[in-house]
Amino acid sequence: QCAANLEIRRSGTNGNSITFQAYQAPDGRFEKVIIDNQLDSDQAVWIKGADYIIIDGFTFTGGRRAGILIGPNPACSSTPPSNYILIKDSIAYGNGNGVQNSGHPGFYVRGNSKYITFERDEAYNNMRGFNIGTSHETDQSKLPSFVTIRYSSAHHNGDGSGMVFAGASNSIMSHNVTYENGDSGFGSQGPWANDNIFEYIVAFNQHNDLSMPDGGASPNERGAQVGNVNGNLAQAGPIYYSGGRNTLSHHIIAFDNRGNGINDAQGSDNGIYYQVVAFNNTLGATGWGGLGSESEAGHLVNGQPYYPAVTIPATIKNSIAYQNNCNGRNFYYREGATILAANITTANPLFVVPTPALCSPT
Repeated sequence: QCAANLEIRRSGTNGNSITFQAYQAPDGRFEKVIIDNQLDSDQAVWIKGADYIIIDGFTFTGGRRAGILIGPNPACSSTPPSNYILIKDSIAYGNGNGVQNSGHPGFYVRGNSKYITFERDEAYNNMRGFNIGTSHETDQSKLPSFVTIRYSSAHHNGDGSGMVFAGASNSIMSHNVTYENGDSGFGSQGPWANDNIFEYIVAFNQHNDLSMPDGGASPNERGAQVGNVNGNLAQAGPIYYSGGRNTLSHHIIAFDNRGNGINDAQGSDNGIYYQVVAFNNTLGATGWGGLGSESEAGHLVNGQPYYPAVTIPATIKNSIAYQNNCNGRNFYYREGATILAANITTANPLFVVPTPALCSPT
């Protein structure tokens, strides 16, 4: 359990990182390096308290809980975080041991690890693609920050999200594609998922495995969900939590998802959405919509805030929501809680590609 096929414990230095790189032959082709754990331990590769590490062109598979883990494994003795890590041109597949609802990912960052970059990486056939942090963790000192996922993809990942900031802050997802995952294509889950950016992302055709007990009809098959938080953490007190504050999402396209297209979640505080498009979503789930805000900012029950830590409503500007009313609504928001400006929510936006029939995939 507290082991890996490859454990990296020694650190490099600033300007002199330790690099693990696939061999490049004289003809320019790279050899395929596969670290196959064969379900022997929790992770195929573990960067264990080491800093300034580069892994270039590896494949991670067969980890019970992760393809590659960066930072501490909570099931093991205390391990310090890892910082200044670059994972590029790498693949994680077949991790998580097929355990439904486990969320075991291909790429995993834990603890107070900082300055981690994933570049041109691919995660598929795991229980989750990229998991950055720990959902429902209330101690911010145990959560990562300054993590970047760029030019990467996550697809066909069990019943979990493609990419999620789980309490990670000051982080960015940029120029990514997510599709055919069992939960949201991408997003954030709090507490403490603050000051993050989601940009230039396409999320399409998220759908749950039809063999699941719900027959694949889970409403969680969204293109994106931002700023979610467990209701008990938001309401129970004496400390109240939001899911995420000051999140900027721009140039996002979500289409053909069985659930919501783009969802500003109940725990989102000051979510900002510019130039986002939600098209032809709600193909499976009922009662949801293409583009919407459920932020609890301004929502009072018996004169008291429903989510006390959520105080600033969402801003949605220069965005499009069209033909999302197959089984839901085209556009929805909590009355009085969402600021709207210059959005197209009913008229045909006149896409260049002809609009498909309602309830048909593009």
